[in-house]
Amino acid sequence: MIHKAYKVIVTRTCPSCGLGFTNTIAKNVYECNYSQCHARFDFSIFSDEEIRKALNTENGEARAPEASSEESGAPPLDFSVFSSGSAEERQRTYGELPERAGAAGTAALNGELTPERVESLENSLVQAIGRGELVVHYQPQIDSSLNRVTGAEALVRWNHPERGLLVPEEFLPLAEESGLIVALDEWVLRTACEQVSAWQSQGRPPLRVTVNLSARQFRQPQLIETVSRALNETGLGPERLEIEITEAIALQDIELAVATLQQLQELGVTLSLDDFGTGYSSLNYLRKLPVQRIKIDRTVTRGITENPDDLAVVRAVVAMGSGLGLKAVAEGVETIDQLMLLQKNGCDEVQGFYFSRPLPPDEFAAFKVIYK
Repeated sequence: MIHKAYKVIVTRTCPSCGLGFTNTIAKNVYECNYSQCHARFDFSIFSDEEIRKALNTENGEARAPEASSEESGAPPLDFSVFSSGSAEERQRTYGELPERAGAAGTAALNGELTPERVESLENSLVQAIGRGELVVHYQPQIDSSLNRVTGAEALVRWNHPERGLLVPEEFLPLAEESGLIVALDEWVLRTACEQVSAWQSQGRPPLRVTVNLSARQFRQPQLIETVSRALNETGLGPERLEIEITEAIALQDIELAVATLQQLQELGVTLSLDDFGTGYSSLNYLRKLPVQRIKIDRTVTRGITENPDDLAVVRAVVAMGSGLGLKAVAEGVETIDQLMLLQKNGCDEVQGFYFSRPLPPDEFAAFKVIYK
């Protein structure tokens, strides 16, 4: 198999505290993971080519070229790269087939794209993280009864130098394949927290930002520490952050999901369950999850004006949520008829292209709710 996936682990002694750390490639920095240290060091001493070789080597191991202490101010890095095999093997081992693979991403995973094209995209993604080509756009979330913006979903975009602005479905599956998804998730989390904190400092109305977590990021042992650090370092109050996982992630290991969500809840962040209504939705497991919001998937929303079954699902989800004290949010609202049905059936919040596409920060700041 030419196209493999790799989990990248970078370990060495922290020159600041003398303890080991785990690196994630983001903004050209690596960071000590010792809770009393968190020293950060420049990663740009290694070229894109050296990073590419470390991520794509076929022999299972790679070592970055050594840099002298005079050049870098730090000891050399050691890369350990482990192949995680086929998608089917990853599903059995980690349960981590990409939940959001769109047409382009699915084509890449299924080999419909040439191996050379896949490799080129992966290499470009490595470079994009370090070169500032990734951006976060924000899609407004609207209170359906008050008709005002209450939140925003943070959605990553890639300003590809040749292909233009790419949506997540075109590169997140590749991030899953190459092992970069954790670094990408952390970057989006911090960027979103920084942006909302900046809006707050400008005196804008309180806003909640929703950040999606991948299956791999949700299982990271340091997840709670990562979220806590993002809040502390950006000055964002935990009540302004919503962490979102999909129903599929929760169902992979319900006990782990409950335990992890409880720890996140202790930080004071809001928790939501995405894609609800598309899997094995049941009151039995929903009541176990310490979430405050459930999101009705766009595939359900899309059909409510024509398909009685989809409308029945919406009514059931809203009723189920109401009975458990949870708010229901409908994604993918594209028409006034859909909106009116959702309002009539008690859906608390809505988002979708009827109101707005995901917007760059400056456009979101100027957004106002307009009914067409």
